[in-house]
Amino acid sequence: MKIPQHLTLRVAWHDSKWNGRVCAAPSANSYCVMLDRVRQERDDAQEDAIQGTDWSEIAADQLPPCKAESGIFMNPSPWQRKFGHPYVNNKKCRETHGGMSPRILEVPPYTAIAVPFRWMLRKEQKRIDEQMAEPLPADKQAPFPTPWVFGKERQAALSNHVFGKLEDKKSLIFLYCKEGHPVGEGINRLVIGVGKITKIGKLERYDSA
Repeated sequence: MKIPQHLTLRVAWHDSKWNGRVCAAPSANSYCVMLDRVRQERDDAQEDAIQGTDWSEIAADQLPPCKAESGIFMNPSPWQRKFGHPYVNNKKCRETHGGMSPRILEVPPYTAIAVPFRWMLRKEQKRIDEQMAEPLPADKQAPFPTPWVFGKERQAALSNHVFGKLEDKKSLIFLYCKEGHPVGEGINRLVIGVGKITKIGKLERYDSA
């Protein structure tokens, strides 16, 4: 019997069951700031001013930083997320990334956006190549120090490999919090939800000018 592959996805802690709204008391949520991106970008005053607001009613560039950490994967309404490539203003990447435009995506109800972070780490590539039945495209040398795979062909191949093993209506998704949760500091992985994947979305790409 073939056992379908499953997906594990880290999420930021939410005080109202990831219900598609801003936390009921954003500044009192001391757990989500355990994630670096949330800690660096959170604005307590701004979030308290929109507490409890449905994300579908908030402009894409005004959303809380947990938008990048699956902060509302139980959203019953679609919402929009704006993506800007982190290399677009890097002078060393002007030829490869300088023409990339911001992209706004509509996120369907009950959707989590997944990125295979571990698979994109350069330090993991030797191990990955040794396990592949067919070779993946070689990576390209980044023009600056980075821990991540740089070549777009290899990035796409890695993503397709990971998500291509999942099956609609068969594969499971396990959602978990790291240290940022109220259950206890001694639990560094807390499963907060398990579900069956009903539909696997497509690989999204940035727009080029």
